[in-house]
This record gives sequence, C-alpha cells and structure tokens, in this order.
Amino acid sequence: MRQAEAIILAEGFTAVTVDELAQRLECSKATLYSLARTKEQLVLASCRTQSIAIPDDLALIGVDDLPVSSLAVPALTTIGMDLTAAAGNLTAGILATVGAPVPAAPSRPDVGDILVLVQRETT
Repeated sequence: MRQAEAIILAEGFTAVTVDELAQRLECSKATLYSLARTKEQLVLASCRTQSIAIPDDLALIGVDDLPVSSLAVPALTTIGMDLTAAAGNLTAGILATVGAPVPAAPSRPDVGDILVLVQRETT
C-alpha cells in the first residue's frame, strides 16, 4: 500500500492507471483491488495513513459516481455522467462527420445536462 501511495503522490492521481500500478508493484490488479476497489479509495486510505484530513486538509472529487463512492469513509464527492446523453451526442457527431443523416432529437443536451456534481463529504 505504501508503494502505491508513493507512486500516486509522486506522479499524480490522473497520470497513473491501476494497470501501471500493478505492473510497477509487480502484483496483479486483483491484489490491488483487494486493498481498494478504486484509485480514489487508495488515495483515501493513503490520506488516513498520513494523517491528512479529508476534506479539511485536502478536498477530493472522484469520477463516474460508482456506487462504492457513497460507501467510502468519508463518502466521496464525485462527478456523475449521463452516459445515454453523452452517447447520443457522440453518435450525432459521428453521423454528421461521415455525412450520414442525423436522427432528429428533441434537444441536444449541453455539458451541464451530461455532467453533474454529486456532493458528498470529501469536498
């Protein structure tokens, strides 16, 4: 766990994937996931071992609003995403790019309709 913490702290949370962590630590992803289900949980555990208070010393926001986020201690604030709306935007963009007819939609959602902040205890 300490080695994973050191890598994440040295290189940055978004710069390191779980695959890279497992490779560099010479363990399987299953082993890492037995310690924490997400990278966010690894960071929360790291903060606890280093006496960093969340959110007093560090505000933390996760991504993709996984159900486990609400079970973390403290409960993890996350960014939720409406994947149906995002997929609709992506599909319309691809169809338009290749010159295919784009089905009429009631209204094309804005980014604010696709992404939402799910406020919990870490911010």
